[in-house]
Amino acid sequence: MNFAAVDVAIGLALVYLLLSMICSLLQEAISARLQMRSATLEDGIKNLLSSQQLTLGGVDLSAAVYAHPLVKALAAAGQKPSYIPSRTFARALLDLVHQAAGTDGSPAALLQALSALPDGDVKTALVALTHDTYDGVAEARRNIEHWFDDAMDRVGGWYKRKAQKIMLVIGLALAVGLNVDTTQIARALWRDPVLRQAVVTRAAAAAAPRDTSKLDIVALHGELQSLDLPLGWPAPWGQDGHPVGVDVGFAIVGWILTAAAVALGAPFWFDALNKLLNLRSAGARPERANGGTPATTT
Repeated sequence: MNFAAVDVAIGLALVYLLLSMICSLLQEAISARLQMRSATLEDGIKNLLSSQQLTLGGVDLSAAVYAHPLVKALAAAGQKPSYIPSRTFARALLDLVHQAAGTDGSPAALLQALSALPDGDVKTALVALTHDTYDGVAEARRNIEHWFDDAMDRVGGWYKRKAQKIMLVIGLALAVGLNVDTTQIARALWRDPVLRQAVVTRAAAAAAPRDTSKLDIVALHGELQSLDLPLGWPAPWGQDGHPVGVDVGFAIVGWILTAAAVALGAPFWFDALNKLLNLRSAGARPERANGGTPATTT
């Protein structure tokens, strides 16, 4: 096994882990500032309810759900919640349907209330979810909860894609701003065994579980700088005898590689770092005494 190559990979994984944690903190701050979670949830609910109109005053159903006291209580005054429990959504929705139809909320009145809705996809979906429910309103509510949960799984995917795009932009900005060049770091680690060993030692400590609530951007940046890797400005362009233009070209590629790696997120690099450290500590598999194939365990 080429331990030099493994050590280089460990060094890069450590850099990516620290940088991705910084990016995650910045991304969460931006998301909170822009209220991305609540905005994405609202888009998902609007998509789910398809702008269905209630017969009671022609109120938009998604707006009525947000105005319902059960949902309104989940957020501070003047704001919208970033998360709505499926049980709360189902109760609020059924209550609004009964209000629109003027029914009393009893199991017998449920289909009557649904039939009072204007024709549309939401009405069709709700009738299908409540048809032949042997346990009455309780089973209908559970079916609506599952319907909502399935929709929120898709909304979660929307948010993750938005967050990953922001991570990519932040990662590229940090890669350039801090000059975190993957190609330069890899060359330095490959050429310097002492540096490789020092970084591997630091990686073993960094791979321990961390309390994410106590992560600090300044501390993480200091930890990154303390690795003694070729980071920051001024860049050592032209010092290896290469034309400056060639080094700049490699730096651009290195920044892009860094940004792409950081966009994978801190959990990915935490797992990758631990796997690489385990691979290094395991070493090569011993051969059998007779020179046969390496021994394996089952």
